[in-house]
Amino acid sequence: MSKRQRNIYVILALLILSVLSACTVFVYDCIDEIFLDKYEKRSYVLYSDKGNVLAYTLSDDNSSLRFKTTKDDVSDLYLKMLIANEDKRFYSHIGVDPLSLCRAIFYNLKNQSVGSGASTLAMQVAKRLTGHKRTYFNKIKEMVQAIYLTLKYKREGILTLYLTLSPFGGNVEGVKAASLTWFNHLPNTLNPSEAALLTALPRAPELIRPDKNKKRALYYKNEVLKLANKANVITKEQLTLSLKETLPCRRYSISQNSLTFGNYVFSLKKQDLNLKKSESTTASNNSNSLNSADKEIFSSLDDALQIELNNLAEKFEHTADKNYVLSAIVLDIKTHQIKGVLGSSSNEKSSLCLPFRLRSPGSALKPFAYAYAMEKGLLHPNTILHDKQNLYGTWSPNNFSRKFTGEVTAKKALTYSLNLPALEVLNLVGANSFSKKLNLHEDLLKLRHNKSDLSIVLGSASINLYNLARLYAMLNEDGLMHEFTYQKNSNSNLNEYRIFAKDSARAVFDILKETPRPYLYPEQKQISYKTGTAYEFTDALAIGSLNNLTVAVSISSPYNIKGNTHYTGYDSAAPFLFEILSKSKTSKLNKETLTSPLLSTEAPIALKELNLTRLNHSFNNEKKLEITFPSNGQTVSPDSLGKIHIKTKGQSGSLVITVNNEQFEQNYFEPKDEGFYCITVLDEKGQTDTSKFKVEFK
Repeated sequence: MSKRQRNIYVILALLILSVLSACTVFVYDCIDEIFLDKYEKRSYVLYSDKGNVLAYTLSDDNSSLRFKTTKDDVSDLYLKMLIANEDKRFYSHIGVDPLSLCRAIFYNLKNQSVGSGASTLAMQVAKRLTGHKRTYFNKIKEMVQAIYLTLKYKREGILTLYLTLSPFGGNVEGVKAASLTWFNHLPNTLNPSEAALLTALPRAPELIRPDKNKKRALYYKNEVLKLANKANVITKEQLTLSLKETLPCRRYSISQNSLTFGNYVFSLKKQDLNLKKSESTTASNNSNSLNSADKEIFSSLDDALQIELNNLAEKFEHTADKNYVLSAIVLDIKTHQIKGVLGSSSNEKSSLCLPFRLRSPGSALKPFAYAYAMEKGLLHPNTILHDKQNLYGTWSPNNFSRKFTGEVTAKKALTYSLNLPALEVLNLVGANSFSKKLNLHEDLLKLRHNKSDLSIVLGSASINLYNLARLYAMLNEDGLMHEFTYQKNSNSNLNEYRIFAKDSARAVFDILKETPRPYLYPEQKQISYKTGTAYEFTDALAIGSLNNLTVAVSISSPYNIKGNTHYTGYDSAAPFLFEILSKSKTSKLNKETLTSPLLSTEAPIALKELNLTRLNHSFNNEKKLEITFPSNGQTVSPDSLGKIHIKTKGQSGSLVITVNNEQFEQNYFEPKDEGFYCITVLDEKGQTDTSKFKVEFK
């Protein structure tokens, strides 16, 4: 071989190597342009147990309706029509269709224009991910990227990306959001005419929008139908009927029947995702990311129940005080799933999901004090209690009715929610022991000043409505406490633990069946329920169970602004509770037959009557707690800020202060009128003192 030939071969080799290197660099540059950010920044969506949308967010990048859509979410008819029109050899090529490419090149050269692009579904996905403009050079890039995407994510992944990212006019992206926006239903039931419009729209979404360009939209829809008929996707009869169908003339608003709960769940998801990102070193282009459902929450919420809860919300808002909203939660004891949530009856008044916010339970904790006393063998449903004003020495707490009934059975005292007997029972078991009992396995109650006192059964502690509903469900499950999930298919093991013995829980559950019925529901005898009304009427609650369902309802002032209407648990919340349970489908629980003295009609001789002498011993000993100002019989005036400060000595722990039977957390009050006032204070040991005085304004 001559020197000249060797030089030629070397030059050719270098040239080939340069070309290969350039091609390799080009390929890697093309791949480096691909990011799944657009897919990963899609909308959060909350689904019902039947797959309907209950709540959603807009996408993180450009505020689009971009719902993840897979091939299983759309009808077979739509998929066949899409492939017949956009990429008929989708299942046989690797991202680029050589035959379509040759046809497009020939057509464009012949017509001296770019009239046919030969874009496959994978190439269209590449364009959506990169945002390329339409040029020949970018088309070559998209071919490389399409092959890469197809090899990496397979055909199912390509379909997921196309069905999720394709534009459909305005801020609508993805087939699921498009179907809901244009047809008001999910894409798994698309008819031929609807499927044809959704096939055509991504070609030029703003030019083909049916609400703005009806004639053009009709033309492209019909062209898709004709091609689908030629490809044997639809029959001649279907074609004829579909060509006659009209187009939607407006966009539908996608309903959100559980908006506040959705936002609550989305915030939890975002926190979880941020935590995962901070702990993970995996790149965002992980091949498993298409299969993740990090932003799709498939919940256990029941569609019909959510609609009913929203109907009740509208009913409440017709006559509601401007500072109050209705909220509710429904638990299924058989499945331990949350079946319904009404976070707030008015998003304008409050966008908080109130069933998961700490609120005062009023007297709704009383049943658990009774159950605890029964479990400890200190009480029977027919034990005589004492509804007397002088039960706590000089402290004179009132019942809600401001009346006293004297001697009363524990059963009657609980069903009529009498305050004095409840304090008597709690004093029997100990307030501190009671709060520790409920908080042993998890922090259900938030105690005022982190200390427990007798006022806990009157509403001084805080608990959210969800946990309160769980406690009442626990009574229905004979003392076994469960965690409830909002996920349809939860893989996690739900916590369970026993709070009360079976017989004590059953006894209290049966007692609550005798709570007076709301006036509209006198025949509903099987509902076991209790009401509660918080201090200054900021919360009115009703919680109860019927068969497998436990429902908690609250009428609350979210920001504790006292309104003009005094809502109470019995008059206001209970009717909503009974309406929900009456209209819901329930199934009976197969409960164990129990034999226990607590379930008999006769109280044991030792529990015939609670021993007041023993209980009152601590109150009748030498008294240390004393109100030093205002003293008994004194005439006082408010300070320059309109306040009268209460001073005491000898107290043990924090104080419960009432002024004219209204409870205060601070050590002062602001009198509105002149006249006589009565202050009562109670400390953590049960010591009390009372002072009666006169207020005069300067």
